[in-house]
Amino acid sequence: MKNTQLPLPEDAPPGYETVTVPAGPGPSDFPSTPSGGARNEKRPFQAAALELVTNSPPPPEGSIWDLASASGWMDLWRRKQKVEEMRTTLRGLIYDTLRNLSDPGALSTLESCQAACRPHGISFEELIQEVVEGHTPLYWAILAVCHTHTPSSPSSSLPAGPSLSPSTSLPSSPTTQQGTGTGTEAAPGSAVGNSILKLLLSVPLTPSTVSDARAALMLNDANALFQTLRTYPTFAKTSYAESVIGLGAAAAAASSSSSSGGSPGTQGQGRISPVRVTHVSSPSAGAGTFLVSWSIPVFCKRVKVSRKISTQWIARGRAWQCSISVDGQGGPWMLSLKLLKGSASTPLDGVLRLGRPEGEKVELRLKKRKLEAGGHNVEVKLNSVPGGATLEYEDSPYLSPEGTLYVQGEFALEKNGLKQQD
Repeated sequence: MKNTQLPLPEDAPPGYETVTVPAGPGPSDFPSTPSGGARNEKRPFQAAALELVTNSPPPPEGSIWDLASASGWMDLWRRKQKVEEMRTTLRGLIYDTLRNLSDPGALSTLESCQAACRPHGISFEELIQEVVEGHTPLYWAILAVCHTHTPSSPSSSLPAGPSLSPSTSLPSSPTTQQGTGTGTEAAPGSAVGNSILKLLLSVPLTPSTVSDARAALMLNDANALFQTLRTYPTFAKTSYAESVIGLGAAAAAASSSSSSGGSPGTQGQGRISPVRVTHVSSPSAGAGTFLVSWSIPVFCKRVKVSRKISTQWIARGRAWQCSISVDGQGGPWMLSLKLLKGSASTPLDGVLRLGRPEGEKVELRLKKRKLEAGGHNVEVKLNSVPGGATLEYEDSPYLSPEGTLYVQGEFALEKNGLKQQD
């Protein structure tokens, strides 16, 4: 057959040999794969496309791209390494300082550590609560303070912990003028040691730090120091209702004292008093016997508003809590006793007496039983004993004219229990 070339129509596309390739790619120079058509996987790499990415404008300063650069990562790593080195140095200084609280420069060293934390972005609050060798700095500070001082009288039955006198005690503790013995006080704590404790208490403490500190106090039977630390809101939180009632009671006591010419020391009567603990060691008393006493101003109002009031103390190497609460809505008033976390279990026999020191008292006999931390509380309904129901009223014969309830307790931690009194 003879090959004849047909004439091209006027609207035919130009031939490939006449197409001019542009100098640079445009937004439509890369054809997409036709729908339904096969993709050409052997398409040569377009160098111009890489040039588009390479010549793109730089990202804004401070973006993630800047941090991803080699110099950015190196600077970040160096800063982090410097902070970690500073943290390690400060931690070592803190623990070295706590080993020798008798050093006059101990407090200034800790204050310098606190000042050095902020410029390096280190939290002093977290640093002084980090655990080293199983315990926090507050634990070691309490041990150091307790081991530095001994009871003032070798013959007294005082616990080994220090008693902080008004002149050397933590300044915000107006209720520390109490002893834990039968009339003699433990030697006052050193001013440096007390100031360091104040510094460690200046930041919010975690529950685990408070529990760790309480363990050190139990180890030393340091009830006096425990009562002082409990006046700090970072160590023991106070409810809003308790704060309002306490301030009102203190103001009323101050007004009454001024009008009668009394001592200004009565201004501290608005707070629940610290618990006084006496360890009894005599042939007539059972092993592990101790006495407790405290007072509760405006008792009725406190219970009705707060619904529950509690006090704590340390005796015989254990931490205790006694609470008076309202059972449910309009239910009977209850008194309960329990061991706090970390306390060893023990047999318990005891009696609590509520009333004026010079008058008759409501006696609550606690059933002899084994008490465990985290276990069931020992509970007694006040209306189940003679005179107990009257404690719900301000004119109860067992309350003082100002409405204060005085509590006295006697406990024995042995199977034989307390010696029965005639």
